[in-house]
Amino acid sequence: MAPLFFASMGSAIPIGDLWKPTILWRGLVYAALMALGKALVGPVVVLLDALLCRTRAIAPPSPSSSPSPPPPLPAPTPDISTPATRSTDTPTTLSTVESQATATTSTTDYDALVDVRISAATLLGLGLIARGEIGIVIAQLAYAAGTTSSVVLLGEEPFLVAMWAIVLCTVVGPAAMAVVARRTWTKVSAPSSPWA
Repeated sequence: MAPLFFASMGSAIPIGDLWKPTILWRGLVYAALMALGKALVGPVVVLLDALLCRTRAIAPPSPSSSPSPPPPLPAPTPDISTPATRSTDTPTTLSTVESQATATTSTTDYDALVDVRISAATLLGLGLIARGEIGIVIAQLAYAAGTTSSVVLLGEEPFLVAMWAIVLCTVVGPAAMAVVARRTWTKVSAPSSPWA
C-alpha cells in the first residue's frame, strides 16, 4: 500500500512547471527556511530534556519518603610524611587528592554528556527535515480545492514553491542524516547515553 501512496503523491507534482526561474529560487529559499526551522527543533528538545533531567535530579525528596541517613564520612588518614618533606604552603591529604580526581572525572563526564546531547540534537533535527509527505498531501488538497470551487486556498505558484521545498527537504534530509549518523550513532546509542 505504501508504494501506491508514494506513487500517487509523486504523480501529482507538475514537473514541467517546477523549472521556472522564479519558482525555482523561491522553492530553494523556502526549502532552506523549512530545513532551518525543523533543524532547530532538535536542540530545543534536547535542551528541554537536559533541563528536565537536571530539575528531577535537584528536586527535593517528596515528604512521603523516609529520610535516608547521610553517607558515612571517610576516616581521616594520618599524614605520615616527615616535617622536612612536608610542604607548609598546601597540605596534601587523601581528601584533597580524591576531590581533585572527582573534579577531573566529573568534567570529563560532563564534556562527554554535552557531546552526546549535541549529537542527539543533530540527529533529531536532521530526522525531522526529511518529514514532508504530509505537507505534500495538505498542499495537494488545498490546491485541488481551488480547482473544484470558487474559493482558492492555494494558487499554482505557491503550490509549486511548496513542492520544491518539500521534495528538496525529503531528498536532502535523509542523506545528511546518514552522514551524521555514521559518525555519531555509537555515542548516542552507548549504554552511558541518556537515551540508551
